[in-house]
Amino acid sequence: SGPSGRGHFTNVSGFVDADTMILPTTGTYVLQISGSPGNTSPVDYSFRVQPMADAFSVNPTTGQITVANSALLDFENTPSFALNVKVTDGGGLSDTAVMTVNLTNVNENPVLAGTSTVTFTEDQAAVVVNSGITVTDVDSPTLTGATIAITNVQASDSLNFVTQNGITGSFVSGTLTLSGTASGANYQTALQSITFSNSSQNPNTTARSVTFQVNDGGAVGTNLSN
Repeated sequence: SGPSGRGHFTNVSGFVDADTMILPTTGTYVLQISGSPGNTSPVDYSFRVQPMADAFSVNPTTGQITVANSALLDFENTPSFALNVKVTDGGGLSDTAVMTVNLTNVNENPVLAGTSTVTFTEDQAAVVVNSGITVTDVDSPTLTGATIAITNVQASDSLNFVTQNGITGSFVSGTLTLSGTASGANYQTALQSITFSNSSQNPNTTARSVTFQVNDGGAVGTNLSN
């Protein structure tokens, strides 16, 4: 005679440790589905409704759910996923359950963009280093500091900054350090205002390289820009 009864879930278990799930990669284990067949084996596991944009996949034999595309796991866009899973036994009987995967928000690095080439002439006014530099940070409305450095500093070089919008500056040994909590827009304006000068009457003509980096005050390792 044919099978009777419905397939049903006996348990759902197993988020991996938080450190792994905070920054998951494709293939990261998420959870394990266990299903008990009505009368007939084997059991087949599937998504009743495919998760949004195929972010996750389920092994039809083992019931293990893994990350299929880590690029789609973005807390700012989709903080949680409802996975509608289905277990089917060999006789075609099935049952479903919905499991929620909550993403953990992590601090994301601020991003700087924009390069420039400028020329300074001896005895002339200081020149703006990069008037087109931009600052963006998708999850931090404020920044806490910035470092602007001449990587091949020469004698009498100076990076100049005027205190503004709660941001102060200190230039020592080729590095200008900006401090103070302010909006990203105010830090962008501050970076765009920085000038270079050299007070020597016989300045070294080697082209200087200047690097910019900002800090959003978040966790170490994800707080500094490019």
